[in-house]
Amino acid sequence: MEDAIAFRTLKRPLMTLWSVDGIQAYGSLIWSDEKPILTLVMEVSEQDTREFENADLPLLRATRPPKQTTISGISPKFGNITLDGCARYNVRLSHNYSSGRAIYELDFVPTTIWMGAPKDRVDGRVVSVVASDTRLAGFFGSPGLKTFRSFGSKAENAFKELGNPDTIWAVYGPEQIKIQLGATGWLLNVFTNSVEGSSATAGYSLNSTVDITFKSPEPVSVSEASRHLDRFEDILSTFSIEAFTFQFECYHTEGFESIALVWRLGERRSLFRSPMRHQILIDLSDPETLEAVCKQWFLASPTVVLSRWLFVRALRETDDGLARFVAVAQAFEVLGRELGPRDAMPKSRLKQAIALIQQALTGPFEDGFVNRVVGLIQSSNKASYRDVLHHMLGGVVERLHLGSDDDIKGFSKLVSDTRNAVIHMTDNDKGKLDAAFARVNKLSLRLCFWYAVLQADQMQLIIPDIRTFLFNNRNARHGLPNEVLERN
Repeated sequence: MEDAIAFRTLKRPLMTLWSVDGIQAYGSLIWSDEKPILTLVMEVSEQDTREFENADLPLLRATRPPKQTTISGISPKFGNITLDGCARYNVRLSHNYSSGRAIYELDFVPTTIWMGAPKDRVDGRVVSVVASDTRLAGFFGSPGLKTFRSFGSKAENAFKELGNPDTIWAVYGPEQIKIQLGATGWLLNVFTNSVEGSSATAGYSLNSTVDITFKSPEPVSVSEASRHLDRFEDILSTFSIEAFTFQFECYHTEGFESIALVWRLGERRSLFRSPMRHQILIDLSDPETLEAVCKQWFLASPTVVLSRWLFVRALRETDDGLARFVAVAQAFEVLGRELGPRDAMPKSRLKQAIALIQQALTGPFEDGFVNRVVGLIQSSNKASYRDVLHHMLGGVVERLHLGSDDDIKGFSKLVSDTRNAVIHMTDNDKGKLDAAFARVNKLSLRLCFWYAVLQADQMQLIIPDIRTFLFNNRNARHGLPNEVLERN
């Protein structure tokens, strides 16, 4: 993990020899605005540059858009580095007329960066994944770091075994338990680790961290292992209402080879704000709660999985209130397909009614009109978005004593009316549309809160203090009305 942090914070270009489909070229990797840019340099004779971009040069052919190639290099400090999905976006050409030579400079942006063993030697042989993050203490409780001195009597035997050092640092973590991830056969284990570092100003430091291990029942590909990791990230994101991505992922084989994912395009791995424990809706430091979450989350139906995917994408990929509101509202709509009220009429009876209507209207009226009437009858058998939302949240409000049925009915109407206004433009009154657009920012955060609560309620998880969570979680709190925030 220390190497990954050092790699991500490089101040100078990483100069080395890079390989593309067996073609070697010198180049440099630099970080610009937290994004890696690889520049490969190639020197050729002047006559090879006459057609510039279309010049018949091996490196240009191997990287010509829309190809996304894999580029690898070896660094003395970081070992083997693999850049997957490299897209070439710029080519510069300079001439040296005195020597008759020309220099090509090719710029690339990778999709992912891996560090460790060559990826093709690990892919298909992964048996475990270690996910590390300096912020996991907010979810699973702070690991303990205790110092023992050589003049103390508590660890006398330990000092003798270790050659009588001056000090021993001991890390104490959570209870070592293995938890099943639904019916996948994968096992999860939470344990502690330590990260060491040093600087000229602060000196030597040792920080205890919480790590998570995922173990597969059989060797799998990197992408298959990554999917399980992604779903666990979704758990942390949902119950903190914050897009969470592990800072460091390391994939291991049975042969003790490993490869670490240190960067992925589009993921803001450094922007997560570390939560305090009371900012999380459920207590994942409780082994029973963690076991219940892992079991039920990975046993969810495809409909619920799709809804959760929409919700987490809304947290991860949307910064403005309108986009977040539309995405979270759609996550509720998908969830309502499974948790919403039943159809008003059984399908068999509905078919009988439609047949009678068609029989009565066919002849005197055009077929197009008859089909529109039948369509209206079919859609009227489904509950409206407002009714679905009220049905799902009404039971939560009653069980958790979070207000009255009238309160949640009014909230469901407000969400439904706002959704219709901003998506379907159902009102021609610009003043009403402006009001709808003005309230989507706070309303989207309130919807996020209710989605997290609904997920916890459906899995029958213990919520330690929902009101404390509401006022202390930064996203949930900002969804409250301004007058409530001013009073608290």
